[in-house]
Amino acid sequence: MKLKSGGHTYWAFANANETAHGDHVGHVWNYGLNTWGWERDYKGGGRDFNDLVVQLDFTSAYGHGWLV
Repeated sequence: MKLKSGGHTYWAFANANETAHGDHVGHVWNYGLNTWGWERDYKGGGRDFNDLVVQLDFTSAYGHGWLV
């Protein structure tokens, strides 16, 4: 996964992103079952991971139950 904001590209893997204070900065946080939050600010910003929140709902093709 990637996010482009303000001329920067941020990746789901911290090692692919910029460094701050010698550490790579993570821009994606997993909130739980198929829900991710993105931090869009360079060098981590507020680190609140609510700049973009995405939740995917995978349900059965028949309208009930879960795909496993």
